Amino acid sequence: MEFYDVSDWLVTSVSSTKGTRDKLVLIKPQTEDTYFLKFPMIREKRDYTPENWSEILAGSADLSGWQ
Repeated sequence: MEFYDVSDWLVTSVSSTKGTRDKLVLIKPQTEDTYFLKFPMIREKRDYTPENWSEILAGSADLSGWQ
């Protein structure tokens, strides 16, 4: 796992996304790579842990051979 300091990255609009969680689209200045960040939803009477972990796993899957 890698961690990035994104304090100087450009924040762009996420108006076309759907859902209830807060999101950010960031652009890395050196490469202009785009990163989409979704933040975990925390509500008092609901456990979102399985949803959060499924998205973490999906985001780290190597799909280079997928067709």
